[in-house]
Amino acid sequence: MARNSGPVLDVQKLQVSFRVETGLLKAVDGLDLVLEPGEVLGIVGESGSGKSVSMLSITDLIKKENRDTSGTARFLGADSVPRDLLTMSRDGLGKIRGKDIGFVFQNPMSSLNPTMRVGNQIAEGMLHHGAATRSDVKEKVVGLLDKVGIREPAKRYFSYPHELSGGMRQRVMIAMALSCNPKLLIADEPTTALDVTVEKQILELMMKMKDELGLSIIMITHNLPVALNYCDRILVMYAGKVMETGTALDLVSHPGHPYTKALFSSNLELGKRGTRVEPIKGNIPPLTHLPTGCRFHPRCPLATDKCRNEAPPAAAVNGGGTGPDDHLAYCHYPL
Repeated sequence: MARNSGPVLDVQKLQVSFRVETGLLKAVDGLDLVLEPGEVLGIVGESGSGKSVSMLSITDLIKKENRDTSGTARFLGADSVPRDLLTMSRDGLGKIRGKDIGFVFQNPMSSLNPTMRVGNQIAEGMLHHGAATRSDVKEKVVGLLDKVGIREPAKRYFSYPHELSGGMRQRVMIAMALSCNPKLLIADEPTTALDVTVEKQILELMMKMKDELGLSIIMITHNLPVALNYCDRILVMYAGKVMETGTALDLVSHPGHPYTKALFSSNLELGKRGTRVEPIKGNIPPLTHLPTGCRFHPRCPLATDKCRNEAPPAAAVNGGGTGPDDHLAYCHYPL
C-alpha cells in the first residue's frame, strides 16, 4: 500500500442508520468532514443531532447489530498509510483504536474500571499496543500522570477511580488517551460533568498537549462557547445533517444558517447585555420520521415551500466560495 500525506481524517458521505421497531432511524445522513494535521475541529448541535454517533460508528465503538453504515472514513495513521476505517476488519481497527486514535469521553467513572488502580489501567493499553515494556511501563505511566498535571503521580498510580476528584479522573482519561502517542484525539463531551473552573483547566490541558504532541482533535460538544473558544473550525449538526461549517470566526462574525443563529440567540453565555435570550421553538424531529426538504424547516421562522420540499445544497456565506474549507451553510436562503 502506498504511503501518502494529507488530512488526518477524511469522511465522505457517511450514513449511519439503525433498524428499530418503529422503522429505520437515520442518525447520520451524508456527513462530510475533513480534519487537517494539528487542527481542532468542533462538532456541535443539540442532543440527537448525530455528533457522537458519527465518530463512534467510524471507529466501530457501537455494536454493528441492527446498524447500517456506508460512506468512507479515510484515516492517515502514524505510518502515513491511508486506510478506510469503514472497510477495516475488527482486528485491524483494534490495532488503531487506543494507539493512533485516542478517546476522551464525558464520564470517566463509566469509562474507567472501578476495580483497577488507574496506573494499571493506563499501563494495560501501553503494553497491549507496544508503547512500553513491563520493565519501563510504570515509569512511563508516572511520567504521563505528571505531564497531565496530577500531583504526586507516583502515589496516584495506585489510586482507584473513586479516590480521585472528577477533574483528576478526567486527567487520567487524557493520560490514557495520549499514552500511545496518537495522531488523532476524539473528545466526546469531555467536560460536561465538570464545574466551569475545572472545565477550563481540562480544555487548556488538551490544547497544551495538542501543541506539544502535534495532535489533531475532534471535539464533540453541545457547548457552543467551548467550541468557539477552543476550535479552529466548527461543524453545526442538526437531525443527522450538517447545517453549517466554517471557522470559529466565521460563525461568530456571520452565522449563515437560521439554526446556527438560533443556537447563538438561545445561549445565555453568548448573549450581549440587554439582549433577550430566545429559546428555539419546537423539538428535534424523531429520527424515524424526518421531515422532507430542510430538516430544520418545522422550527425555522424563515421557511418557505421550497424549504419544506427540497433539501438545500451547500451555499457560500458572506461572499465566500463553495470549497471544502470555505464558510458554507446548507440553506436555500443563507443569512
